[in-house]
Amino acid sequence: HWPAERMSNIRSWSTFFSWQRVGMVRPARPSTVGTRVRSNLLHYTSNYIIICLVLSVYCVITQPLFLVSLVIAALAWTYNLKWARDVELASGKLIIGLRERSAALAVLTLVLFYFSSAEQAIFWLFGACVVCIAVHALIHISEAERGSDFFSSMSDTLSGVLNTE
Repeated sequence: HWPAERMSNIRSWSTFFSWQRVGMVRPARPSTVGTRVRSNLLHYTSNYIIICLVLSVYCVITQPLFLVSLVIAALAWTYNLKWARDVELASGKLIIGLRERSAALAVLTLVLFYFSSAEQAIFWLFGACVVCIAVHALIHISEAERGSDFFSSMSDTLSGVLNTE
């Protein structure tokens, strides 16, 4: 249900990347910046999710060792949670069930990710997503601002400057 709802809320990419909607003007009040960011975050949430997914794919493709560790971890967790869910290993009085296997697998996954430099990929991905979203949300004139005379005139001025060559 949630993915279908997100997909139906994707805004037009031509509007998302429109140079006519870039408004790098100094706001009269600092609260205007917060309103712009909040409005853009709500309006373009689905677009921002897609941007982060594209950046995630790029991150995984450019770091093959991280990709291999992701595949190994995914296969191990799938096996543990899907096919070996009801299997208990017994050695004397020691019984190893799903909970113990999951704890051991979590530790092994962290070690695997540590040796594949996953923290570098995750921090890069987090930083890239935050920067892309923040820059767009700050400079893109929101739907609420488009009705304002001040921002409409600034947008017209800026689009005239960008289109004169």
